Amino acid sequence: MLPVSNSGAASTTMVLGVPVTRKLSFVVLLLSLGIAACEIVAGIHDIQLTADAADAGDAEAPSVDTGAPDAAICHRGGAAASTVCDCAERIDSDRDGHMACAVDPKEVDCNDTDPQMHPGATESCNGKDDDCNGAVDDVPALLHGSLVAPVDAHWAAVGNAVLGTTNGAQLTKDAVGETGAVWWSAPYRFDAFDMTATFAIQNKPDGADGCAFGWVPSLGAPGVGSGNGYGLGGLGGYAVAIDTYQNPGEPPAPFLKVFGGGVDATFTIPNVRDGRNHTMRVTLDAGRLNVWIDAFKYVTDFAMKDYVPFTGYWGFAAGGGNAFEAHYLSDMMMTFPNGQGCVP
Repeated sequence: MLPVSNSGAASTTMVLGVPVTRKLSFVVLLLSLGIAACEIVAGIHDIQLTADAADAGDAEAPSVDTGAPDAAICHRGGAAASTVCDCAERIDSDRDGHMACAVDPKEVDCNDTDPQMHPGATESCNGKDDDCNGAVDDVPALLHGSLVAPVDAHWAAVGNAVLGTTNGAQLTKDAVGETGAVWWSAPYRFDAFDMTATFAIQNKPDGADGCAFGWVPSLGAPGVGSGNGYGLGGLGGYAVAIDTYQNPGEPPAPFLKVFGGGVDATFTIPNVRDGRNHTMRVTLDAGRLNVWIDAFKYVTDFAMKDYVPFTGYWGFAAGGGNAFEAHYLSDMMMTFPNGQGCVP
């Protein structure tokens, strides 16, 4: 009980050194002082304001419940903010519509001092968890750069590959033993992606060995692999290839091949060794691969055995040996739907 002065016509009480009439809401008083109602010390649930009998007709005014929990003190945001408190007056210090305390159906504000950070905010490349999902700068990435002049500076050509021709990148010429590749010169984590490339293979029935999209583990931009591995042989990682040379036991060339990490599978496709542009789309999600050639799906939810996401580089390569042909890449685009958009 708080002591009450009976000297005036209206009953008063002293709260934090300020005289207050009992007609003034206790919560309003606290808010006028800049103090949240939920900052009352734990365990104090009821404050009863008394009035003199002559004015009020009885000994006590109705009790006011602050709603402060027994086991915690709610604070005004920041690191000490409670996410489980049940305050009578919810606090939104940064006025972004989200509280430090969870209020159904809204989620907890992970930073109640920054109005740009709250559940549902748009993630941006700023070193912060803008949308409060527990990940920093997880911006969906769409990577796309010109392979024709002027060539995007992200592309790196290795081996016999040449950038900036009228057809984009020429990966190999029609000459013996050529291997070439183009890589996007920044590392990414390959957990989920969506890649589309436009390629062309010289119309040469006895050519070899083919071209491939690859994602390989590397600390720096990879080089070029062996020709019989489509320019990727020996680099590790995984690839989806258009194989243009039929070895014993293989489908008629050209055919689609998925390989790497213990995976080696072939799929029959139409003839794309005709000198014309064709598209290859490859998606990976939760270790399952899908592949389209010219918008027709030839590989559906193929399980990449024991696939574990890793960090490395992505690109397109081609190679030949004693049998050979020219390979071209005119366009390539990569999307990482789960983020990584702040990587160059």
